[in-house]
Amino acid sequence: MASISQRHLAQDSQDSQDSQDSQDSQDSQDASTLERRIAHLETQLADLIGANGRPSVRSLDAAAVAQSDVVGDAPNVAAKSDILHAHKTTGRRRLLKTAGIAAAAVLAAGAVEASQHSATAYAHSVPPSSPRPLVAQPIVGGGYNVETAETVIQNASSSPLGVVLTVANVTLGQTALVGNSANGGGIGVLGIDQTSGVGVEGQTLSGVDLVAGGTGRIRQNLLGAVGAPTNGLHIAGEQIRDTIGNLFLCVTTGTPGAWKKVAAISTAYPSGAVAFLSAPIRVYDSRSTGIPLTVGTPTNVQITGVAVGGISVPAGALGCFGVLTISKPTFNGFVTMYPEGATLPNTSAIDFTISTTNATASGFAIGLSASGQMTLDGFVSFGSGGTTCDYVVDITGFVA
Repeated sequence: MASISQRHLAQDSQDSQDSQDSQDSQDSQDASTLERRIAHLETQLADLIGANGRPSVRSLDAAAVAQSDVVGDAPNVAAKSDILHAHKTTGRRRLLKTAGIAAAAVLAAGAVEASQHSATAYAHSVPPSSPRPLVAQPIVGGGYNVETAETVIQNASSSPLGVVLTVANVTLGQTALVGNSANGGGIGVLGIDQTSGVGVEGQTLSGVDLVAGGTGRIRQNLLGAVGAPTNGLHIAGEQIRDTIGNLFLCVTTGTPGAWKKVAAISTAYPSGAVAFLSAPIRVYDSRSTGIPLTVGTPTNVQITGVAVGGISVPAGALGCFGVLTISKPTFNGFVTMYPEGATLPNTSAIDFTISTTNATASGFAIGLSASGQMTLDGFVSFGSGGTTCDYVVDITGFVA
């Protein structure tokens, strides 16, 4: 009986040893597999951390990972050779824990990377003549970005709006986008449309769409021909300048559309727009004042600011037009008119002869001085007689 029991014990011991050997072999295989998996996960984690601009790592400290805070940053990992080169007797539980931590770290780093991609603007920054890079560099919000080459933001979306970039400022009275060129002759904002669209457009709900808020200067390139456009589609509201600077407005959409030329005024001479008074006014009548015009005595007549029935020529008018009437002249002669303060011209505004009953009238257009006055002066042409005449000045319009 003892021999049989001993044989059974020996067999049990052998079976137990065989089972343990098999388990150890399986553990060794599992450990090797897990070690390879850990190494692969560490490589992924290192690549993700390196892509975020942080130093790449190739090893993982399980304890550091377990204690790291992955909210808002990649896990804090350190190189520890005892983890990467774990002893072959490492238990399955420790290996599984290490692998789980490594996988969690990779997932956490991936989440951080994904969140940064979704919250960060990226743009290509390359010289204009260079190929576009496959990987964009981040544009940091709330900071100052310094670019040494052209930055291109390209929209690959199929959105029907075709919007490439939207900059919004929800604060009342604040600016959404500023284009600043620090160098002389540069361009703050340049809008280019490669087809037949619009380069730059400004829109408001009820305010001003476009403001020249610096010097107020606006430049418009000249069309390469004289006159309004003769071809191409044009939209009502467009304006162009021809090759000599004349301004044209499109009033009807079409090809080439209907155009009107805007009156141009030379700055070499006193000039402006012609305006008619709502009714003629009489600004001076010597028969009422009792002060006639005397030969050889220049007389100034105030034109601007003289209101008759609520009608007047406004201050700043450059000239006026109307009718000059000479009544009861006592000499044969003429009267000259010119802007007050100007040199006496060798011209005549009206000619007449002595008469006790007749009146002579003539239309005129004359410039005015800065104070809104003109000057009359009488001259004898022939014969003898007196030296006075009555005169009446009626105004029908002005130039301003």
